[in-house]
Amino acid sequence: MCFHVNGTNMRRKPMVLTLVKLHMNTKFEYLYRDAANYKQFGEVIIPGILKMKELRPFLRDQLLFIPSKVGLPDLQPKEWSIDDHIWHEVENLTETMEQPSIGTTARRLLECFRVANENQWYEFAEKQETILL
Repeated sequence: MCFHVNGTNMRRKPMVLTLVKLHMNTKFEYLYRDAANYKQFGEVIIPGILKMKELRPFLRDQLLFIPSKVGLPDLQPKEWSIDDHIWHEVENLTETMEQPSIGTTARRLLECFRVANENQWYEFAEKQETILL
């Protein structure tokens, strides 16, 4: 596109806008649901961006995980009943500008999920520990 200013031909340079996501973090929302459908909700803000499509392959049945095996707080009650178990559900991952509430980065957390999944979430060890209590 050309403009004429005072009889001269000037070429207009295209304006390039670069959107930069500075300090974007991820709100990781999850829940614990016991066999009686009692629910306890939790969330952490993780430094960096984590997408569900990255996380899903490392979840049991593409939904479940054990928070304590990846460095997150478990939400089930301290005193277990017959309705309690070890599994939690990922509810939502959203980008946020909120300050992180944990030091573990999105990349590191994803790696923890990968390792836990490779080890079947240490489920057998968890069940043994529960039985011994």
